[in-house]
Order: sequence, then C-alpha cells, then structure tokens
Amino acid sequence: MNSVFHRHLYCERDDIFLYELEKFVKSVVGNKYHLPIGKVLFKRKSVDEGVKNRRFFCSELIAKAYKEVGLIGGDKACHSYFP
Repeated sequence: MNSVFHRHLYCERDDIFLYELEKFVKSVVGNKYHLPIGKVLFKRKSVDEGVKNRRFFCSELIAKAYKEVGLIGGDKACHSYFP
C-alpha cells in the first residue's frame, strides 16, 4: 500500500522569505529528478553545490529550499535529509 504524507510548515512567511523562495523555485524549474544510490548510501561532508542543472531527489529539493530561505543551516548536505 502506498501512502502520501503531508506536513505543514509553521514559520513566518514575510516578504524576504517569499522573495528567496520564489528565487529558488525559478532557479530549479526544469531540473531533472535523480536518486543516485551513492548519495543515499554514502555520507559526504561536502557543502551543497549550486542549483543550475542540478538533479534533486524529493527531500533533497525541499532541504535545499529550506536552506535558501534560512529555515535550516549548517554544513549538513541537502542529500542527507530523508523524508
């Protein structure tokens, strides 16, 4: 049986938040979906790269968006976040 879960994001959505989110969304529109096994199985300490032509998997894309709007920070790579 397949399931879909929804989690509501509780944060202040001011003009800066919305501007940064829109800028990020526009930068990734058209990028391909990709789930490389190496990213999932092996930890890397590298800092996230840019977004142009970058391929994301679902939770990685959300983590990158959260980083761009300042909800999460640190050196933890976006691909290390899982649903």
